[in-house]
Amino acid sequence: MASLFIPNLNPVYQESRYFDARVDNKIPSEQYDEENAKEYYNNAEDILKWIAKKLKTSLC
Repeated sequence: MASLFIPNLNPVYQESRYFDARVDNKIPSEQYDEENAKEYYNNAEDILKWIAKKLKTSLC
């Protein structure tokens, strides 16, 4: 499941983390709107839930 979201989030992370990785030289507030931000946030949240679930099962 997480593998579905990671390819979408990786470029967003890199562009926001490393300013020289931006393709169009826009700052994040110019590049993403509220709808994009919510989608990326929800995807990241789903990944964190998936990781927490995997950690719980591996520790038992």
